[in-house]
Amino acid sequence: MIITHKVKKDKISRNIFNTVERTLSLFMLNGKGHYFSLPVMPKDQLTNFNGWFNLIEYGDSYSLYKSIDNIYLSKTVTELINSFTDIERASSDTVERFTLAKNGVIYEVKNYGEYVYLDLDFRDMFDTNDQGRIYKIIKQDDTSSTGYEYVGTLDYDTNYFWRVKAIEINGLSIPSDWSAAFSFKTESAPSPQKAPQGEPPIPTWVWMVIGIGFILAAIVMLLILRTRNQI
Repeated sequence: MIITHKVKKDKISRNIFNTVERTLSLFMLNGKGHYFSLPVMPKDQLTNFNGWFNLIEYGDSYSLYKSIDNIYLSKTVTELINSFTDIERASSDTVERFTLAKNGVIYEVKNYGEYVYLDLDFRDMFDTNDQGRIYKIIKQDDTSSTGYEYVGTLDYDTNYFWRVKAIEINGLSIPSDWSAAFSFKTESAPSPQKAPQGEPPIPTWVWMVIGIGFILAAIVMLLILRTRNQI
């Protein structure tokens, strides 16, 4: 294993012994407190603190939250190159490059046509529970993400509890233990819309006035007819 530090055209390299390789990790930290760390030998994951961690604010406190556990190829790393702005892992003619961005890691690989292995692991930095750590990758538009979509309907203002377990791994039926149980509560039902009100009913006194008016009109007509007959 060769370790190289490079600044522009200047570089210094050192060949280390095999016994030291398994204790080395690459480490990158940005100004927002996010960090990325991987073992030099990709398949020798050293600790749960390796991976990509976001510094997330929770009210008045902060916590580091993990989303990527490991990235590696099916090749043996022969050289680690530190350019200070990025880090490269070389495997003969294949080169992986890791560049730390503002809110993520840019991963590039050259001269490689096989599988890239990506291990995901979503947990708080100090969450040591290893149950239920298998996820399904789904693609929405041009973005890959992990998740589960429930096709039924949920009731309003109701507490629901959920947990997950693996059913198969790489096509093999290897069920895992259940994860810890989590819960959430649905929103309250929307207020019912009031039906539009019709015109208010005509008061009784109005009908009485109208009735009296008809009676008076009838009396006047009778008086007029009697007067004509007398003439």
